[in-house]
Amino acid sequence: MKHNLLLVFLLLAAAAVYGGIKSAGAPLKLAGDEIDPLCSPVWSPDGETIACTTPHFAGIWLMRPDGSDLRQISDESGAGFGLQWSADSRAILARVSATQGGKRLHALKLFDLELQRDTLLTPFQTGIVSLPRWSTDGTEILVSINNKLKRLASGMTPKSLQRKPMLPLWYLNADRVMKLSPAADDAVQALPAALSNRPVFNLVQSSDGALVAFQILGGPLCVMRSDGTGLVELGEGEAPSFSPDGTFIAYMVTRDDGHTITDSDIYVSAVDGTGKINLTQTEGRSEMHPSWSPRGNALLYDLYETGEIWSLPVTMDETQE
Repeated sequence: MKHNLLLVFLLLAAAAVYGGIKSAGAPLKLAGDEIDPLCSPVWSPDGETIACTTPHFAGIWLMRPDGSDLRQISDESGAGFGLQWSADSRAILARVSATQGGKRLHALKLFDLELQRDTLLTPFQTGIVSLPRWSTDGTEILVSINNKLKRLASGMTPKSLQRKPMLPLWYLNADRVMKLSPAADDAVQALPAALSNRPVFNLVQSSDGALVAFQILGGPLCVMRSDGTGLVELGEGEAPSFSPDGTFIAYMVTRDDGHTITDSDIYVSAVDGTGKINLTQTEGRSEMHPSWSPRGNALLYDLYETGEIWSLPVTMDETQE
């Protein structure tokens, strides 16, 4: 574990010295428009498919990286919020919602793209149902239901992931940060003492599990090691997405008038906060919800005003120091 963390921070140091990220060409529109808006794109781990949803997170759509073969696999309420790809890109895990008798109910659903079928993993129920997470080997689905951790069999074949050695798995239970250590039976609430009483959202973990990013309500975007140490405050920012190697982080910085978004841009920096750059800087266009491609050569985002999804090619800028 020490060697793994040392490698990560050597990479960070190299990124800070030798360069940052810059755009490598004109952005390409993939899908969506004002009549049928789409948002919140997420790459599959193999880079072959993009999942997205609507501005109200109703339903899930899939398409190829060039925007072709757009198809809907779900129309359920809430399905697009925090959806989770399996490590082998074969399935998508989602929390779906329904209203019955005036009550809001939640359930977990697994969309098996290979077999072209979906499975309801839990019954619809009231109470707090957290966004689900895949276990490290993909054989289990972890979810907190009314503050109790549940482990559900995913039915998926174990896969060898990049996370070696096994590191803690982080997730949100409502606005509380939870950490599940590899040998532990249950998760514990875990956050640096200075932040322990502040609500948290938009939590993500790097692909190798070594780093965690999250946003403090009314406060900064933060990055720390998966053991809970090395906290760095990046300043304002939302919707973080780690580069595949964990050395950079993309996020959006938005402005609003108290009712609606008035401006938003996509920023990228090293995960220690150095080398921050605005990749978009457009007039009258609010770029939101970045998602880094598994190959590290593109960033997806959506446009708030038009409901379009775009892909921006990126590359290392070795002129920065």
